[in-house]
Amino acid sequence: NIIKGVSFLAFMREAGRVKKLDGGLRIKADLMYGKNSTIKSKSGYTLVDTTPQEGITAAFFDWKETAGTLSISRKERRQNSGKNVMFNLIDAKQNQLVLSFQEEITRQILSDGTGNGSLDITGLQLALKDTPTTGTYGSIDPSTETWWVNQCKNTVGSFTAGGLAAVREVYRECTQGSPKGSPTLALCDYVAYDSWEAEHVLHLQFQPQGKRNEKMFDLGIENFVYKRAAVMVEEQMADGGRIYLINSDYMFFAVDKESDFKMLPAVTPSNQTATTSIMILMSNIATTNRRKSGVLTGLTA
Repeated sequence: NIIKGVSFLAFMREAGRVKKLDGGLRIKADLMYGKNSTIKSKSGYTLVDTTPQEGITAAFFDWKETAGTLSISRKERRQNSGKNVMFNLIDAKQNQLVLSFQEEITRQILSDGTGNGSLDITGLQLALKDTPTTGTYGSIDPSTETWWVNQCKNTVGSFTAGGLAAVREVYRECTQGSPKGSPTLALCDYVAYDSWEAEHVLHLQFQPQGKRNEKMFDLGIENFVYKRAAVMVEEQMADGGRIYLINSDYMFFAVDKESDFKMLPAVTPSNQTATTSIMILMSNIATTNRRKSGVLTGLTA
């Protein structure tokens, strides 16, 4: 009754964009930022340009750890001493832990990473900034590396008057350039989603399609389709009229393969009569092409 939805995490898992990596100091995302200038027309004996090429680099993202605990006291064990009853108690506590864990991870994914002394995941507010040429992301400064700038349109205003036009504009900007590819997810707060859905019903009449969209419905996540993107609401987004247009082909949720919601061995401290096990997740959001995703802000009904 109190656990909020986790639309982004569910979508990324269904889209195959959760990457399990084998640890390492940091998460590395290989990037291409320049062209190969050696390609030219030639005659039979023209020398081929062998100038060494640059234009390949990498972004680096720190691993972020999140942990929670499952504890059972000796008294609880005795009160639920029947074998099946004990299993039910453990299942209930573990389900509570997992759902709460997913909600907390979603909160961090929607943030800018400065929470809890900058220990939180560096989330969408940093990956797809309202002021995209400021700050450093992935160890790269977009104020000097202009190819590392996400698409952005601020203070859009009334969705009825110009919302669809603004979405269409940012969607097109995310699609431009090579390699090709357009947003696959439009993640909205309630204000933006309700306004968009009203326009969808009145004008667009697109129907949910594809296995991924059906799977979202199976998970209880309602959505509709705009071009290639699944449009869905994220409950934990503040109602400021915000839409993230995300191309999941160039964004992934990196998870250490030995720390993917992993339960560590249970321990009973010498001064307690309770047994505690820690659940650990080591992860972060990473992107390989910021220009392929964008954000719209300031949408109103």
